[in-house]
Amino acid sequence: MDPKLTWHQAQRISRDKVEFNMTFLGMIVLQNKLKPETKPAIHKLREARIRTVMVTGDMIQTAISVARNCGMIPIKDRVIIIEASPPDAHGPANIKWVTAETPDEGTDYYTDSDYLEDVHIDLENPHKMHNFHFAVSGQAFAVLTTHFPEYIPRVVVKGTVFARMSPDQKLQLIEELQNIGYNVGMCGDGANDCEALKAAHAGISLSEAEASVAAPFTSSIPNIECVIRVMR
Repeated sequence: MDPKLTWHQAQRISRDKVEFNMTFLGMIVLQNKLKPETKPAIHKLREARIRTVMVTGDMIQTAISVARNCGMIPIKDRVIIIEASPPDAHGPANIKWVTAETPDEGTDYYTDSDYLEDVHIDLENPHKMHNFHFAVSGQAFAVLTTHFPEYIPRVVVKGTVFARMSPDQKLQLIEELQNIGYNVGMCGDGANDCEALKAAHAGISLSEAEASVAAPFTSSIPNIECVIRVMR
């Protein structure tokens, strides 16, 4: 790898090019376990019918796994990953949805107005919605906002996992949720959460570093139990 390569340039390089002509020396396995307070806190919020959403810079599969493990996505609920591509020489912008559990069998392609009708989203009658959750990457979110803005309210109302999201996209997600009538609370612990923490109705920093400057609340305990305390 070129030591002068910037972060943004590195993101555009394919994995095949990065891993070419290398010698395997070993593997390091990192595990970031859930904090013991997380699952009970999510359970209390769900019991109170308060919706929980994850917005993160992590990989989408990692985020889905964490969302399931903490109870944000119940075991029997279905996860649909939204993938979207911008227009190119081969055709217009398109959207693909993939069932996370069986991606090879649950894949279909839609363009323009065909998208989302088959999953029966009805914002006027939310009690009729099926037990499924959207998982969206930052790349797909950018395509949706640019080329399919009319679908954004439907996506954010059923989206539980938003992964690989930039700081600007985190802010945009907060604003889109507010636009459809949600009172939005936001927890964050880094500089990339600052704008979203400012925009939320109640922003809670889990760190006394960068995010605490932007958030009206700062927790001295770095876990999400503080959300319930602030709401009370």
